Amino acid sequence: MQMASVDIARQHANAPLGSQAHAKALTRYLQQRQAIAQLEKMYDARIVLPATEESLMSWEVYSRDGKNTIKARSDIMNLINAHPPARLRHIEVDPFYHQHLHEQAAQHVRDQYGVHLLLPEEVNQSSQIVLIYEGAKPLAAQEYQLPRHRPSSAELM
Repeated sequence: MQMASVDIARQHANAPLGSQAHAKALTRYLQQRQAIAQLEKMYDARIVLPATEESLMSWEVYSRDGKNTIKARSDIMNLINAHPPARLRHIEVDPFYHQHLHEQAAQHVRDQYGVHLLLPEEVNQSSQIVLIYEGAKPLAAQEYQLPRHRPSSAELM
């Protein structure tokens, strides 16, 4: 069994709300988008995420094949680098509106503007939601492919 560690917080140390907040939001987003499950399947590996919110944002990759461990780690780094702080925005929204945003607005915002809404997992957990820019050309959720390269300046405008 081979193991590799990926400190995703270190990749974006200049994030506006800090590297830990960016890493937590990005981890939740990638979980929601099933990217971690896809990586596990693709590389026949197990990716272990931090157990608690307060933990350091370090992922552990385990695989029987050392080459798969290295490939999985590299692909994770590509995913992380493709989502710099400029793609994510944390905004405050009264928790009263979270259910409405989830049920009524999330799909519309994704389809019309290419922005994914990341809402708190638990009711009244936080007033902060995260907007993740997925691209100028909105696609159906099933068609969207997570980027694996750093976006150009033009892509972020």
